[in-house]
Amino acid sequence: MQKTMRLVMILSILSILLAGCGSPATATQPVVAATTAPSATETAAPTATPVPPTATATATALPSPTPTLSLPVALGTPYPASANKITVQNASQIVELARYGKERGWFRDARLMPDGKSILVSTSLGVYWFDAETLAQTASLPAKDYVFETVSAPDAQTLAVILAPDQRVELWKASDGSLIRALDTQGAISIAFSPDGSLLATGLQNEIKVWKTADGSLAQTFSAQKEKVYTLLFSPDGQVLYAGAHNSQVVSYNLATKKVMRAYTTYTPDQANGLWLTSLSADGSRLATLGGRNKNNVIAVWQTSDGKKTWEKSYPFDSSSGVASFAMSPDGKFAAIAYADNTVKMWEIGSTNEPVTLEKKLAPIGQSYGFLIFSSDGKKLILAENNVMGIWDVASGSLLKSRELGTGAIYSSSIAPDGKSVAGLEDTFQMGAHIWNLVDGSSSYTQPDVSGLSSVAYSPDGKFFVTGSGDTTPKSKSVISFWPLSGGTPHHFSAELNALPLYPKTMVMSADGKFIAIRSYYGNVVYIYLASDGTQFKRYNASQSQGSDYFSLGFSPDGQYLLAGEGTLDLVTTKDWKTVKQLPATFGTLSPDGTLLAYGLEDGSIQVSSFPDMKPVLTIPAQPANAFRLTFSPDGSILVSAALDHSLYFWNAKDGSLLYKIAAHTTQITNMAFLPDASALVTVSDDSTIRLWGLKP
Repeated sequence: MQKTMRLVMILSILSILLAGCGSPATATQPVVAATTAPSATETAAPTATPVPPTATATATALPSPTPTLSLPVALGTPYPASANKITVQNASQIVELARYGKERGWFRDARLMPDGKSILVSTSLGVYWFDAETLAQTASLPAKDYVFETVSAPDAQTLAVILAPDQRVELWKASDGSLIRALDTQGAISIAFSPDGSLLATGLQNEIKVWKTADGSLAQTFSAQKEKVYTLLFSPDGQVLYAGAHNSQVVSYNLATKKVMRAYTTYTPDQANGLWLTSLSADGSRLATLGGRNKNNVIAVWQTSDGKKTWEKSYPFDSSSGVASFAMSPDGKFAAIAYADNTVKMWEIGSTNEPVTLEKKLAPIGQSYGFLIFSSDGKKLILAENNVMGIWDVASGSLLKSRELGTGAIYSSSIAPDGKSVAGLEDTFQMGAHIWNLVDGSSSYTQPDVSGLSSVAYSPDGKFFVTGSGDTTPKSKSVISFWPLSGGTPHHFSAELNALPLYPKTMVMSADGKFIAIRSYYGNVVYIYLASDGTQFKRYNASQSQGSDYFSLGFSPDGQYLLAGEGTLDLVTTKDWKTVKQLPATFGTLSPDGTLLAYGLEDGSIQVSSFPDMKPVLTIPAQPANAFRLTFSPDGSILVSAALDHSLYFWNAKDGSLLYKIAAHTTQITNMAFLPDASALVTVSDDSTIRLWGLKP
């Protein structure tokens, strides 16, 4: 249920940038033909959009014991995007030139359409329809923001979506994605249409709000829940609303009387670890719940007429795999659980038999939300989770069909010094680092003989590709590896700690290649190693301000200073490794020549000061969406800020005036850098895309 690693992003521009913190055409389906539906990979620019082919590796693909790294080095190759340099005068003409990465972003949620013939998938780039029999994609709707969850009205003409960054709820036309209306709510966790489509229920932190879909007015509010409302279900007659919360309770509400009917309690709230999911039989007579306590989970089936528990099954909780989704068959005969590793187990309700583990041929990957449901006739079980979908035959347990969705978040990335390739680590089944060549749009994977990759970087001189690996167990070893781009023998050194694991979260190297600074995933300790032999040279405790979400780590271009901290920026001299100044900064970045430091303040404003004397040069007032990343153009004339609304702001670095604003991604921008010749800006986002911004050729 967690996506922690997916939301851990690393800014690794080693030479000039300091790291920041961390459907089918029927009367009841969307009339969006597969051949004409807007693609999430299309751009407004007339140039072709390079999209790498979908990875084909399977769960059996393992790292090669003697890897051969074939990284694209584009030094000296003419860049195809634009011959025009981005300047203060023409910044307002910037457009998206190309897009690389994942075709559909990364998976969040999926639902079966009301007619049972299509699967509706929500991702970081939009909404997609897949045929429930063939798993072929039939339509798509791109989105301006990351789509957390999507449900279809019974007539399939209206979609209700939860959107980032504020988890607001909107109603869209399914045919073209146009906005019908936005509901006056934020922080939604779950949504559900009533059987006739006249009401939409939204689950929030401590309450449930029910809206009239005709005009968006608030019909009812229920506040009996004391935990996050993760699941919502209407009874088939639309008279009862079931709400599952994290306290292992499902509460049923009578919509007519606006009163609580009963609570289905797996464990008392003080004993519970949480309720995962709930499911109703097709006739609404039985409710299945899944709750947990300590190291056990319990499946329970209840009669909705009187709240009597008719069957219960306890089984050990496996924290290594984790529960992703849960479903009961329409006839109430079977209950199934999907785990985060794509394993599916099925129980016969009322039986004491052990569960059946369905045939597994899906690729195991990281933990995430999932979708598991029985077909309307109960003969098939469909799973959409992480980056795959699968259909099983319930009777035989055999896998009938599977499909890779091509999803996966880029949780660590590095832009090459020449700006012409990007390396990233993803939450996918692929082993190693993914390399995108921004010159020709090709992509490839490297498979170094190390496991548990957690960070990736290019060296400042562009001669090495650096990886950091490790795990999260105490007394663990981490391996830092240098892979020569020339194809020579790689160099490894082990970073071993005696207490918490190192687990490299952010890595930066000094411009002269002498030092490599590593921030561990745990705490704010920065470890300094000699890149030549891996000797731990220094351990530095960076400052940390409570509540801050930003972390900076980087060396000045001349190598004389290390900048590190979270919410407070420490200026540390590499001569004696002493802190000479502390700034109340959320993040910071130096200009390419090292004469200016731009950093964010807690009030949302941006301060630019001379470096290292820190004399104020200008202040950019706080904007409606605070800045999250910063970078300078090669000549220092333009300062670009990546905001929390996923937009790019281009500022005049001399007077602080706004040159241009452009909506760039659907979620956080985690890395960005100008090409050395200033012809384009490269951005990497949590939406699983890499985008190129510049002037039309």
